[in-house]
Amino acid sequence: ASVVAHEIAHQWFGNLVTPAWWSDIWLNEGFASYVEYVAVDAVEKTWKLMEVFVLNEVQSVFKLDALTTSHQISVEVGNPEEIGAIFDKISYGKGKCLQSIQLKFDVAEPHHLFENLDAAAAEDNALSAYNGITIDTYFRSWSEKAGHPLLTVVVNQRTGHMTVTQSRWERNTGVSQHPSLWHIPITWTRGALPDFENLKPSLIISAQTTLIDRGSTGLEWVLFNKQESGFYRVDYDDTNWALLTRHLRSSDRTVIHELNRAQIVDDLFAFARAGTKSYERVFNILSFLQFESSYGPWIAAINGFNFILRRLAHDTTRLQMLQDNIIELSVALTRRLGYLELPSDSYMDNLLRMYSLSFLCNIGHDMCITEARRNFQNWRNGAFIPANMRPWVYCTGLRNGNDEDFNYFWDRYLAEDLASEKIVMLEAAGCTNSQASLWKYLDAIVTLDDAVRDQDYSTAMNSAVSGNEANTLRMFEWLRNNVNRTIAAMGSVATPINNIAGRLLNEQQISEFQAWLDADRDAIGSAYDTGVNAIAATRTNLQWSSRRIPEMQRYFERGYVEDIIEDIIDGGEEEEEVAPPDVGSTNPPVVTEEDNDTGSANTAVLSIVTLLTAVAVNIMA
Repeated sequence: ASVVAHEIAHQWFGNLVTPAWWSDIWLNEGFASYVEYVAVDAVEKTWKLMEVFVLNEVQSVFKLDALTTSHQISVEVGNPEEIGAIFDKISYGKGKCLQSIQLKFDVAEPHHLFENLDAAAAEDNALSAYNGITIDTYFRSWSEKAGHPLLTVVVNQRTGHMTVTQSRWERNTGVSQHPSLWHIPITWTRGALPDFENLKPSLIISAQTTLIDRGSTGLEWVLFNKQESGFYRVDYDDTNWALLTRHLRSSDRTVIHELNRAQIVDDLFAFARAGTKSYERVFNILSFLQFESSYGPWIAAINGFNFILRRLAHDTTRLQMLQDNIIELSVALTRRLGYLELPSDSYMDNLLRMYSLSFLCNIGHDMCITEARRNFQNWRNGAFIPANMRPWVYCTGLRNGNDEDFNYFWDRYLAEDLASEKIVMLEAAGCTNSQASLWKYLDAIVTLDDAVRDQDYSTAMNSAVSGNEANTLRMFEWLRNNVNRTIAAMGSVATPINNIAGRLLNEQQISEFQAWLDADRDAIGSAYDTGVNAIAATRTNLQWSSRRIPEMQRYFERGYVEDIIEDIIDGGEEEEEVAPPDVGSTNPPVVTEEDNDTGSANTAVLSIVTLLTAVAVNIMA
């Protein structure tokens, strides 16, 4: 359905309207990719695809776009060889995120499209309500810069004044060495008058620092980026975080929209990863997950915890502490969802059960493992397993099974005709805890008999090393003896080499792997560089862990501690106002049409794509 929607959208933007040059391909592909969600959501509301969009697209693209190697989405293309390189996750993913933001302005009407199709629009004034910012100026501030902003919000609880500062966010350090300014559409709400439904921006901030009046005085939380409808992360002062934490741990936590609870989780994990917040502090705030059972917050949490679990794999003591902590946090989740799929369950609950139980079984949740093994044996005896239960039942059954279980599973795989089911089974096959079964699986991948389709090689190889922590060294031993077979089947050993190197746990394993790379360099070929780069990344991860583990240890030892929030009426010094800088000196430069030979054409396309999106949404509403 998504592919069909994508291609139909191209009949509008791609055929009816086309970008002036390849450098603006993000407009074309971003529009069509966003319509995938809009169109399917219009047909099937129970899938809640517009909420899934935030989790699958916005939070996913954040991670790539925060790298120092990220590129702007409007890229100059000078020769045919450069065209293919721009069809990447940034162009598609960030492009669709920016398309979704423009809808929130709610300033375009469908009839505007047809009035402008036959003429190149001059600079559109559709955003004139926002300090006279034009569509062209607005989009250039996003399309001609790499990365995305972090908003740091400091609230003076006495006066209600909020000082909002923007800076470029960088994934590994938090602070980018390449400062930028954006025109950022802002939405926000506050505890006394929460409104998470009106997503029309209240203002666009362009200066590095902006002062906003909250409209109230006294202790009260604020929350920016309603429903994570904007493309920016948000950090707050300690008092506001404490107020948010108190609310999230209360029975009124659902007053804060599910997507904003997911936003809080994702942002906090990002801050901890970069080191701008300690894991001790972040885990303390995330303690609200013990009361949480909704899709958005837990999907964001699973993604965040998986990053840490992978980096603690070499430290079994701290790894077990983290796993125990996560299992404690999941009580409300497993109590509500249970372990069986019922006819009355919603689509989103079935999806959340699939993801969360796959995750919990993997970290050793006793009841999850018991139920998975029971269902796996029932399946072996002829019982039916619902599709959404199969990933965690298959994987856990094999991880806790024997060679006989794997042989039965593999025979069922070979007899399966449905391609989508074969993919699910391939992703689970690597979970086996048996070396003999793993090697049988790897032999099947590289044996040219169509047991594994060419297009599924990477999926199968990824499964072999990621499905079970114990399989990393087993796969390494197999690969050393099967380099030529693997190259004959896959064309390269880059995928298994990258997978293995990324999961090595200590310097001894790294040294052994490097020695093999050096010894077999001629046979390994160009994949040698892949291995060297992956080893460097693994060493970086081990160094990261050594720095961050003490923060986690402190939290594991003490658990949740409620923050002390000083009563601003009874005590405390008067807070000093932070004056915003001269707005005129911090506004980003406006790029005029004279600065770009295709300026008027680009402006026209920017105007029309806004109108096209408005048409699409109005038709499907």
